[in-house]
Amino acid sequence: ALEAHMQNTIVKLGKDYKMAFMVRDLGGSRIDLETMKEKIPNVKVENESLIAEDIEAVIAKFQHAVIQNQMGELIYHLSQHEDVTEQELFTIVQEITRHAIDPNKPHATVLNQILFGTTITVKSLLRMRMEGKVKKYVNTILDNPLKEGE
Repeated sequence: ALEAHMQNTIVKLGKDYKMAFMVRDLGGSRIDLETMKEKIPNVKVENESLIAEDIEAVIAKFQHAVIQNQMGELIYHLSQHEDVTEQELFTIVQEITRHAIDPNKPHATVLNQILFGTTITVKSLLRMRMEGKVKKYVNTILDNPLKEGE
């Protein structure tokens, strides 16, 4: 998972709302080494900070950076300037995300549990700075806008 939040990723909107993403910082990326080894058996990752503790950490990184930050910010701004609610837009994201998960793939169950669970865990960046915990994450639990039944 890339740490694809707005500081590291630029969204380019083209004609007819076609999107492209430019990623400029890969330092926050996380790799599930076991999953990568299934595709590239002899892979060697020298920078151990890229290796996630488990697949859940990779999915959480994706959820935080892409769903919460990128999509959440776009949804917020669209809901302010168009005749649509945030929840209506999150429902579209939920449907597209669900469709993208192949139920036959190894991590489908955990993807569904994390991405569509009742709550999400997000980094509390301001709190981290105020408490001097720049390198240690401080998290907050929030209601998940993609949770089932919404």
